[in-house]
Amino acid sequence: WEDFVKTNIFKPLGMNNSNFSVKDMASSKDAAFGYRTDDKKENIRMDYRNLDAIGPAGSINSTVNDMLLWVQLHLNEGKTGDNQIVSAAEIEHLHTPQMLMNEGSGKNPELTDPTYAMGWFVYRHKGLQVVEHGGNIDGFTALVYLIPEKDFGIVILSNQNGAGLPTVLARYATDLVLNLEPTDWYARSYAESDKKDGEQK
Repeated sequence: WEDFVKTNIFKPLGMNNSNFSVKDMASSKDAAFGYRTDDKKENIRMDYRNLDAIGPAGSINSTVNDMLLWVQLHLNEGKTGDNQIVSAAEIEHLHTPQMLMNEGSGKNPELTDPTYAMGWFVYRHKGLQVVEHGGNIDGFTALVYLIPEKDFGIVILSNQNGAGLPTVLARYATDLVLNLEPTDWYARSYAESDKKDGEQK
């Protein structure tokens, strides 16, 4: 799996700062450290989680610049320059909804039609189709977020365990960059917990 991804994805895309093991990441001079917070009082450094035995489940370590090359592949219908890495039909297949999902609590009426595609969550943000997938591993949170019809993509990486902020930032950025009616996404996500924290204090 590692050899296939390196040969067929990393190399042709120029993802030269991506690897498959925290052992390799730890040897980098500018490797990030992951953190957790207990009771929102202090950041506590976490050990790297070794996923070598189950690589496809989250072992890739990368950078914003490398991940943006991955985003461009999806927005360019599988091409990088003149090189077709993945067929346009397969990119479309990957982004096509396969299963309906629960709409949740209804706190966000701007977000509709939640479905799951081939490894991607797909829904509509104020009518625009979003294709996204996030991930969490000990001390780190990542989000890859696409709106293909607008040729718009974002990568947000955080060295905070289980951070919800990447999703909030992606929604703010969508409204701002695409000139959509603004929404207070922070309040939608955190107002209730902030109120509880205040009451507890």
